[in-house]
Amino acid sequence: MTTDFTSLVIVGAIVSLLIQFIKNTVGTSEYGTLAMVVVISLLGAWAYMALADTKYWDTFLKVLLGAGGIYSLLIQRFESKLTTDEVKGMFKS
Repeated sequence: MTTDFTSLVIVGAIVSLLIQFIKNTVGTSEYGTLAMVVVISLLGAWAYMALADTKYWDTFLKVLLGAGGIYSLLIQRFESKLTTDEVKGMFKS
């Protein structure tokens, strides 16, 4: 079972990414961003409290951590080593 600290860090990261996405898409003012942070943080806290005691939450966190680890250790490493020209050359017949 995951710890509360790990769970809250993941919820915080998801909230931060969501806020950044909305801020870049809509373009809000400073007070609009502050209001958005408060509202989305409250929704994230509600979702955490509603799902924390279920089996779904623990499974979700394990899958999210595994996917993040695989992405950062394998996929990003291979993407940074291959340039666009090398990738195009791999698929020429």
